Amino acid sequence: LCRHLQLNGFPTASDVQALLRDFPELKLVFQIRKELVAQGGDAILRALEPHGDAFSHALIDPSAGTGVTFDIDSAVNIYQRISQERPDLELGFAGGFSPENTADRVRRLRAATGTKNWSIDVEGKVRDANDVLDPVKTEAYIRAAKAGFSLF
Repeated sequence: LCRHLQLNGFPTASDVQALLRDFPELKLVFQIRKELVAQGGDAILRALEPHGDAFSHALIDPSAGTGVTFDIDSAVNIYQRISQERPDLELGFAGGFSPENTADRVRRLRAATGTKNWSIDVEGKVRDANDVLDPVKTEAYIRAAKAGFSLF
């Protein structure tokens, strides 16, 4: 069963409400794409405002699913601004995580945020040349994430 659904782009408030009306148990994830990241935390909060508490999660993903590595300082500034105004919103980071860099990036995020109360997301860098999920890369990513979250 699907428990969480990430909505990419800029869904309308009426579309989001219709989705929750049909699937009230669903947890929705708001993707914070590069267009909003570039405008900063206040713009992101304004984009979330029409939705009320419809979104339980938000993913700071300036790469918009392309796997381009994000700037940690900029992402942390956004994390801190959103956390301050929306402590109910569970936040995560995405963009450029790979089996090779995840442990280090998680450690850096932990140091910069002062917490480990956030998630990370990966897709592109755990796929093979045919765009198929690679189980070996995926296992290596999971091990790296565990190492990054465990050490501090």
